[in-house]
Amino acid sequence: MLYWTKHPNSIFTDWKKYLIVGILFALVDAFIFLGMYILKVGNHELAIATKQIEINDEIVNSNREKVKRLVKLLKEQGIPEYYNSEEEYISLLSILLEEYAEQEGLELELLKFHTQIEKEEAFKEYRGLNKSFIQKQLQKDKTYIKKKMAYIPIFACSKKFVLKVTSQKEVTEMDLSLINLLLITFDLVIREGTSNGGEE
Repeated sequence: MLYWTKHPNSIFTDWKKYLIVGILFALVDAFIFLGMYILKVGNHELAIATKQIEINDEIVNSNREKVKRLVKLLKEQGIPEYYNSEEEYISLLSILLEEYAEQEGLELELLKFHTQIEKEEAFKEYRGLNKSFIQKQLQKDKTYIKKKMAYIPIFACSKKFVLKVTSQKEVTEMDLSLINLLLITFDLVIREGTSNGGEE
């Protein structure tokens, strides 16, 4: 600028020098702007990562508490060591499921799923579901889960049942894993006691 002030005609005679200087200024401005943008994006990415870590911590803590509550339920509620009939088995299982559902804020309903009529009854209150697909999944002993609901296939006393799980919040894989653990524990304990002559 000082050179141009003292020699105004130089803009025409030495225009290449001005062009080089102008390009240099443009590049400097561009790098400054780009640096600010990268810093902004970096801070944004850091904020996203921090938020994700907080969410993951919440999930881990929530799952840890669910496990603790399940262990506490099994200790306090206990599992009968024998049963005398299919009806008694289902009744005892239903009581345990009700206790678990109450403490976890879930709704659990044990439904018969042996005959075609029973299979249709299991889905009668839901519209818009691909019921044939769900039936195929359950017949393959696969759990069906969709956001706030799930169906878990169960064999009890040589008969097929499904456990319908619903929640005001999302039904998670952790919820289903703990329910399956509860079901397996119940079946093992009560069958072991019965096979050892506990009913006598």
